[in-house]
Amino acid sequence: MGPKSTQTGPRPSDTWANNAFGPPWETTFLETFIANLDLQALAAHANQLSGRNNATVSTSPYCRGQENVVLEISFDDKEYWVARIQLPPTRPPGPYPGAGYFQESYSYKSGVELRSEVTTMKYVKSHSKVPVPEVYGYCAEENNPVGAMYILMAPAKGKLLDYIPKFPDHVKNHVYSQVARLMLELCSLRWPKIGLLQETEDGVLGISTSIIQEYYRFSAFSTSTEFYTFRAEHFLARKIEAGNEDWITYAWLAVQAVEKFVLPEWVHGPFPLYHFDFNCAIFYMTRTTTSPVSSTGAPCPQCR
Repeated sequence: MGPKSTQTGPRPSDTWANNAFGPPWETTFLETFIANLDLQALAAHANQLSGRNNATVSTSPYCRGQENVVLEISFDDKEYWVARIQLPPTRPPGPYPGAGYFQESYSYKSGVELRSEVTTMKYVKSHSKVPVPEVYGYCAEENNPVGAMYILMAPAKGKLLDYIPKFPDHVKNHVYSQVARLMLELCSLRWPKIGLLQETEDGVLGISTSIIQEYYRFSAFSTSTEFYTFRAEHFLARKIEAGNEDWITYAWLAVQAVEKFVLPEWVHGPFPLYHFDFNCAIFYMTRTTTSPVSSTGAPCPQCR
C-alpha cells in the first residue's frame, strides 16, 4: 500500500468556490483548461502512488490561485488527496490593461521551479514544526499525459482564513501569534546563497539558480547587496524598455536606495528561508492551528 492521506470525513472541496474570488472573465478560461486535462492519466498516477485502483478526480468545485488550479482526488475508502495543477503561460488579459491575475505577458514557471517547490516543501516538513502538507508525487515535465505540470499532495486541514481584520480580537491575536511563529521558524532555516532550493539526483540539497520578478531566471547570488542591486537594475532596464518616465524614475531611485537598506551584518548571510507571498490568503486554519497551503520559497536577504 502506498502513502495515505490522514484526511477523512469532510471533503477538502467543501470550502472551495471555483472562481468566486477571481475576476469573472477568467471563469471560462479556467473551466476550459480543466476540461482539456487528461484526468484519467492524473487518476492513474494517484493510483500508482497510493497502491489503489479507484482514484476519482473531481472537476467541481475547484480551487484556484494565481498560478495553479486545485482539484480534489477521492478514493473509495474516503481518503482524499489534492492535485495542484499549474496554469499555462498564455492567459486572457481581461477587459482592461492590468486586469486580473492572468496576463499574456506573464512569465512561465518551469519544471525547475516546480521541482524546487517540492524540494522546499519536503525540506521544511522534515526540518521544522511547520505543518506543511505531505507531497506524494509530482510531474515537472511540461509535455506529460495530463496536459500540465502538477503536484499530488495531502489536503491541508481546516479552511482558508478570512480577512484577519474581520476576526474578533481574541481570535485575531491567536492567529497573528501563530503566523509570527511560522515566519520565525522559516527564518531559522538558513542557506549560504540566495536562490531556489534544489535537490540533485544524488539527493544533495543546494542552491545554484535564482528567480526574480515573474520568473526571470539567473544564477544564485552570494551576497544580499548583489541580489538587491541586480534586481533593481533589472527592474530599471525593463522600465527603460517600456518607456514610462514615471516608472523609470521610480526604478532609478530603487537602484540608488539599495545601499541604504541592506543590513551590513547580513550581506554575506547565511540567508533565511523566505516565502514569496507570506500573507493570510495562503493559510488554512483549524480551531487551534494555522498552516500554509503554498510553499514556494527561497533563501532571501534581510533588509532594514
